[in-house]
Amino acid sequence: DYRLNERHYGALQGYVKADVEAGKYDHDPKDVQDWRRSWYAIPPLLEDGDERRVEEIRRFGNACGGEENVPRGESLEMVAKDRITPFLEEVLTPALDFAVQQRRRNNVVAPEIQEEEEGGTGLVVAHANSLRALIGVICNVEQDPIALSKLEQMKIQTGV
Repeated sequence: DYRLNERHYGALQGYVKADVEAGKYDHDPKDVQDWRRSWYAIPPLLEDGDERRVEEIRRFGNACGGEENVPRGESLEMVAKDRITPFLEEVLTPALDFAVQQRRRNNVVAPEIQEEEEGGTGLVVAHANSLRALIGVICNVEQDPIALSKLEQMKIQTGV
């Protein structure tokens, strides 16, 4: 599902992360860190006329349900609100609920705990920041400053 794609880094898209962090493109390292980890910080947006933007719309417009869904740059909050929450509501939760119903139908769940069991187990494969946004939604970090701080500091391993 396209909603699990990596967040869009706007005008930083396509640059080597180490070069951006080192200031090669005249960005302050503190700003770069905020854009990478902060829930609310939005990197500089990719301009509509930028050749990278034109190519993204050409390549991903249909896959994302229309060019209006191809972002120009995103904060983690935007990823959570615009992509992860709808994915949870429309895809993941119904799939997990269906799995539980199937187990009940096949008598895999003991009768004494059938009424208590909710949800199921699933595997979500996504990019690190999409997973960060997913964790943020599940943990409701916008309502918990301590959880939000921990999420922003969290290092999610890739390729393991």
